[in-house]
Amino acid sequence: MLTIMKNLSRTRKARQLKVVFPNTGGDRCNKATSSGNKRGYVQTSKINVPWFTYQYSKPITTGSRTNDFGSHAGIDIGVSSGASVYAITSGSAKYRTAYEVIGTTRYAVSYGNFVELTFGSNKAIYAHLSSFAPYTAPSYPNTSPPRGASTNTLYIEHGTITVSSGTRLGATGNSGNSSGPHLHFEIKEGTTSVDPYKYVLFPKMPW
Repeated sequence: MLTIMKNLSRTRKARQLKVVFPNTGGDRCNKATSSGNKRGYVQTSKINVPWFTYQYSKPITTGSRTNDFGSHAGIDIGVSSGASVYAITSGSAKYRTAYEVIGTTRYAVSYGNFVELTFGSNKAIYAHLSSFAPYTAPSYPNTSPPRGASTNTLYIEHGTITVSSGTRLGATGNSGNSSGPHLHFEIKEGTTSVDPYKYVLFPKMPW
């Protein structure tokens, strides 16, 4: 009994310590919670320890966080155009483009070229893409200045495919309501946007 109590005590203390992962270049994860660790880490593979396990893959493996959830509905990862984005889990991927017609010209607005990955009752959104993996994404110019959706916004439905975790969906870009290349990544539970850190951890996030 004494040995068991000592082991439990050591386990509790270990969980209170900062965790340092050997392949992270020294970056620390302060704690594990159901909503994720907002201080970030640099890690090339999924973490798999008993109290710190994520069942979802990364949507992107390069870039740096530039905008958090709260300032808007998702997370922004600054990265040059052409970086691959991936399905975080298996599901149904719908490829869409948001645009408006001004005069006779089509302009990309809102999410621009984007993918909606539906898994269960949830949805992951990958926005401002430059290209799609299975379809041809249009290269409409953005409005000046870029703008979000309105009552005039129209959508092209390119198609829907079934994907597995890690399937390449497309590449980052600057389409729609965007002023520079990045990935806008968003999670919706039903119709409500939630903090994506509840589902995934991102690469190269600063302290």
